[in-house]
This record gives sequence, C-alpha cells and structure tokens, in this order.
Amino acid sequence: MIQDPGCSPGCATLAREFSCSYIEEIPVVALALFMDHYMPERVVSHNPAIIAQSLSQRWRSSSRPLQTWADVDVPEGAPLDLIRRRWTKFPVDPTDIKQNEPEVYSAFEEIFDQIVACCTELEPGLRQRAVYFNEGDPGARQSLTRSVTKPDASIRILSPHGTFYGKLLYVRAVAIHLRKSGSDRLKNGQRVNWELLETLRAEPGRRFAFGMTVENTSVRLWHFNHEVMVVSSPFDFQKDYETFIDVLCRFAFAPFHQLGYDPTFIKGTHIDKDALQHDRVIIENKTYELFNVVANHCADAVVGRCSWVWDAVEVDSGTPVVVKDCWVEDDRLTEFDILKDIHQRIRAYDWKADCVAPCMAPLTSSGDPAVGRIDPHYHDDVDRTAYFVNIICGQKLFVDGQVDNTRSVMARGYQLPPTVSCDMYNLTPQPTEMQPGTHAIGTEGDESQDDTVYIPMRGVFDKGTKARAHHRLVMSRGTPLDKILDPRLAFRTLRDASYSIFIMHCIGYLHRDPSAPNILLTETGLGVLADLEYAIPLSQAGQPHIGRVGTPNYMAIEVVYNNYLQQPNHTPLPPLAEEDVSDVDITAFTAPSTTSTPWTRCELHDIESFFWIALWLLFRHTSSRHMPTAGANPILPGAEALSLSSPQDDYDLDAHRDMYNRMFPHAWKFTQFERRDILCVGSAYQRALSVLPPSFRKTALYFEYLRRALLEQYGKGSGRVISGSLWGMLYRLCANGARFMPEDSFVPLSTIAVHNNKSHT
Repeated sequence: MIQDPGCSPGCATLAREFSCSYIEEIPVVALALFMDHYMPERVVSHNPAIIAQSLSQRWRSSSRPLQTWADVDVPEGAPLDLIRRRWTKFPVDPTDIKQNEPEVYSAFEEIFDQIVACCTELEPGLRQRAVYFNEGDPGARQSLTRSVTKPDASIRILSPHGTFYGKLLYVRAVAIHLRKSGSDRLKNGQRVNWELLETLRAEPGRRFAFGMTVENTSVRLWHFNHEVMVVSSPFDFQKDYETFIDVLCRFAFAPFHQLGYDPTFIKGTHIDKDALQHDRVIIENKTYELFNVVANHCADAVVGRCSWVWDAVEVDSGTPVVVKDCWVEDDRLTEFDILKDIHQRIRAYDWKADCVAPCMAPLTSSGDPAVGRIDPHYHDDVDRTAYFVNIICGQKLFVDGQVDNTRSVMARGYQLPPTVSCDMYNLTPQPTEMQPGTHAIGTEGDESQDDTVYIPMRGVFDKGTKARAHHRLVMSRGTPLDKILDPRLAFRTLRDASYSIFIMHCIGYLHRDPSAPNILLTETGLGVLADLEYAIPLSQAGQPHIGRVGTPNYMAIEVVYNNYLQQPNHTPLPPLAEEDVSDVDITAFTAPSTTSTPWTRCELHDIESFFWIALWLLFRHTSSRHMPTAGANPILPGAEALSLSSPQDDYDLDAHRDMYNRMFPHAWKFTQFERRDILCVGSAYQRALSVLPPSFRKTALYFEYLRRALLEQYGKGSGRVISGSLWGMLYRLCANGARFMPEDSFVPLSTIAVHNNKSHT
C-alpha cells in the first residue's frame, strides 16, 4: 500500500522510496509526441514565436487573481531577450545563482503572468483557467494543507469567477519540482513520482495528473493516469523558450477536463464556514450526493481499476445508495453488464435437470463427479438472482463525446511501444527488499488489502499496460463481511455467498476475486456476492491476462504461482519448512498424469478462496469471552492487556495474533509460504488451529474436510474433473459455522492493543 496521507514523516519517506521501486522505470516520450498527445490542446491561436516576439518588447501589468496580490510597478525592459535567447529574470543559469531554489525560480511566476497578459492582449476573448503559484511562499504553505510532501510550485485552477479557490487540495493541476543542480535529476524524479501518485490516490475527481521537473535549465513534463506514467524528453527553458511559452500557455488556458478533472464529478465548495456542499456525481443524468468514503482503493495501487466507493443519496428521491467509481480494462464488460449477463444465464439454466438434491454422504467423501452438482436449494423456490449485489444503474463515462479512456482520450490515440524498445527514466536502483507501505505487485483484485506478494523485480509498467475506461455505478447498500461482528451472522452471510459462487459456476462463470469485503449482508438479511468486474465466462479462463487477478489474502495457492501445485515434470514448489517435509499430504504433491495441458484458472480456485475467507474470519477475530475482567476495554484506546474469563482455557492472544499476521499479513511481509503449508500439510493446519480461541476450534475443524477434498482435486493436475459434491460441502461447512460458533461477539484483533504479557493463566 502506498503511504496514507497524514502518516508520520519517517513512514512517508519509506513509502516514497517504495513508490519509486513500485514504478521503477517510466517510459520516456519524445517531447513533440508528448506535446501532441499528452498535453492540453493549444487554445491560443497565435503561435509561440509571435508570443515570444511580443514578450521581447515590454513588460505588461498583471492583475493576478489572488487576494494577497499587491499592485507592483512595471519594470523597464522586457521579459524575454531574443538576442541572448534568455529570460531577463535569469541573466545567468540557476546553478550559478547563490540563492535557494524557491527564490531562484520564483521568477517563473512572473514569466507565467507575462505570458498570460501577452496572450490576452493578442486575443482578448481568452479565459484564463489556471495560475502559477510559488508554493515556497509563506502564504502558499498556509493556504494549502497537504501532508507528507509539497511541490516547490504548482499550477492551480481558478474558480469560474476567475478567483483563487483557497484551501482546497483539489486545485493543484500541475505539481512542479525545482532543483538548481542537474545532478538532482533522480531526486526530482522521485519527488514528482510521489506527488503524482499522491494526487490520484487522494483526489476522487482526478482522471490524470501533470507534473513538471526542472534541474538548472532542463525541463521535463510528466503525465500520470490509471494506466501508465510517462515523462517527456527534456528541453531547455532558456534556449527553447518557445516550447516553454507553449507549455505555460496550454496550462493557463486549458479547459478543466484537459487538466485531468472529471466533468461529471462536481466538487463540493466552501460556501461559508458553517456550510459545506458535498461532492456530487452524475450517473445516467441523475445526481448523487456523496457522503462517507466506504473504500478508496486508489490508496493501495494507483495503476489499475482504482475504485472509490461512497455512501451516497440520490438527490431528487433521497434514496440511500452506494456509488462506485472505477477504471476497467476497455475491452471488458462493465460490472453492470456482467451482472445482467449472469441474470440472463440464471433464468435460462435448467436447475432441476442439471443439478441434484443434497445427499447425506459423509463430508469426508469428495463424491462422484458423475452425480452432478449438489444444489443446497434444489427443493426450494428461490430467486437465484437475489444472491448477487443489486446494481441499480451503471455506465461508462463520456468526455468530449467519447467514452473516457486512458489511451483514446487522454493520450489522443497514442499507444506506447513495448518497454523493451522505449527509453526509460529510472527512478531508483533495483530494490533488494520490500519496504513498509507497499502494495501487491502484479495482482489485481480487492484492493482493500494492503498486502504484497513478491519482491518486485521489474517496474509496474514492464509487464505491459492495457487501456482503461472510466465506469461508475450505483448499488444497493450492504454490510461487508469484514464489518460483521456477530460470529453466527458472519457465517450465515458467508453461507449465502457460497451459494452465489455455486450459481456462478453452474452457469459457466468464474468470479476470480472472492474476498471478505466483496461479500455483503443486505437489508433483507441475505448474504450476496459483489464486485463482479473481474468475473469472466469459464470459456475465457485460459486467455492471457496482465498480472494475477485476486486479493492476496484469499488467493488460491495455484493462482499465486500460476501453476499446478505439482507440475507434471515433478518440479516442486519452493521447499516447505524442514520439519514439515515428512507430513505433506501426498495427494497434494503426487505428480498428475503426464500432459501438456497448460495451467488455467478453474472453479476450484474460487472455492479455495472461500476456504481462506472462512479461516480469515476465525483468525482475524478473538471472542468477546476473552475480554478483560478488570475494567480495561481492548476495543478502546489505551487498552494494554487481556486476561481470560475462563482460566482453564488454553489460549494465548499473542500466539493467535502472530499466526494471523503470518497467514494474512496486513502490513508488508507477504511470502504465501504460510498459507501454502496450511493448505498442503496436515500438521501445519492443526498447529494453526491450536492458537484459536477454544470456542472457535470446532468450526475450524469442519473445514479440514474441505481442505482434504481440495487437495484430492488438485492432485489430479490437468486431468481434474471437479466433484459435484464440493459446492455442497462448502455450503454445509459454512452452515455449520453459523450453527456452532459461540453466541458472543467477534473482537477484531486490530482493535486490541499489542501487549507483551501472555493472556493465558
């Protein structure tokens, strides 16, 4: 995960360092191509040479649109010396000026104002939309409250009335980082990389962001969207003054959507100190007012779908809803279209003919594949479409009459060549270890998990990119599984969602991203499956995809490795812990029959994800029975230690927490070895269960049956034919959790203060 705003400076430094290793290398685009495809279009009709000629004649008075701006005398001479090919405010290069950067480059503000004044003199109808602002000024520091890092300067948008917006973070259209020395190129690149990441992750109305770096007289331009970051080849702002004029003209007069702002996102403004208008969005000509941020997945990885989720209200009717905003691969169906296809397939499927009624076969049996899929609701008159999140409406968003797209709209159709044939801007040497504040490299899925899978050996763009389209939808509200603290209700909700996955597999769909936040408890009391944007027909499972799809905490082990648990050529996975080698369940590592069939995702992987979700429920929480007895409350700040209410219970909170962190690492260490061992090694599974509260262990033991059934299926390799009883087994095991979990409350481990003393007596 990329570091959250408001973090401590030390953590921010680590996060900034990792953000550079996350990006690693940035494609360099020739300056002319960058100007044609990534910069705002030219609004000023006069070419830069004419503007330069006018700038060489005299200084102009400037009415700068800032409340603190005072009238100044117009200097003699002119801003630009064409003979010496130099801006007169820079008689020598910045590297030869003894002042610090804010003082040296403060002249850019005056140059920007002179260019604007010259353009509006040549073309009186022009409307200035942005202003250059020296962030080094005390007034700027006070007026823009942003944590972690500040650029040295910025280009900030103006209100429709031509006035300065004030303290809103949203107004910074271009982040500018300035250094006098050319040797600071790497540091400058790292700073602007972090700033652009911060902009897209923290501001929901931004489609893309611009940056500009200057080292001495060398200038580079930066563009970052949810597909890719690119940087221009450099130019000299002194010698190539026409390009500098062109760049500042484009930024000064560009319409807001060409500066990266979403025209369908209406930013709330401060009307007065007691009245704050909330942000609003437009979906299918209806306006929705946004309140609480439910999830900001941009915080985890800015490249990708980058979902924002809000509690919202439809303005005209007052109906409470959930609004989701994301960037989907442009050749994929939207989540709304996928749901409609699922509904259509459900209605067309012959449930009585193609499924069988539940049988009373022992849970230890994996069943006969020829029997057919066991439908837990075979005899029930149920609406199977109700087991999926209710999407009220959804659409791809339009800009300038086109579907908003990272490539066809933002890059005006330009497609980067493969990175192997690109010049690349290196941000950092190859990393040797992960840093705190990271996100999974090479994974896509529920981004609410701030986990990492592998040490990144390549930059995020080295594997290629795909164009993304902007999608927004409206859903009915529900409570995510990870927010439910009633153990029995949590497992009832999981049971219902397990039926959702059964339905999807029957009609030929894979979900590919089951996770706790993707399972919702609706107002009707039914558990439903949400987040369908990565769902695909089973027939497409073998198609190539950039990166892994899934949430690391719940991802099937085969999906982690993109291969069979045991390849046909007997090549094993990375070795298990030495003490476990003799205890491996043989079926999991017996080589399948020799075949050249490549590995692909299948229904087993969705089912295994549910296995991990069920275990996550148990390991992420302790029981309210283990609340302290002497007044300390572990869910309140300041709690220090727990003691058992039942001395005979053999329970160690610290051991529980340690196992949870190893199985489901919610910080930065992530190897997958722990989960792999728990799946494949019986003693490892039993040792894991032994740290749970005693009242949880009975439920966990039932999942041993599912674990062994999964291993039996995986042992068949490419020849696997999935047992029809597996879905019924998953359903019954979740139902047993709802039946046998204690009638108390979950207490999330994250709410309990860390302590050194053991909690058992």
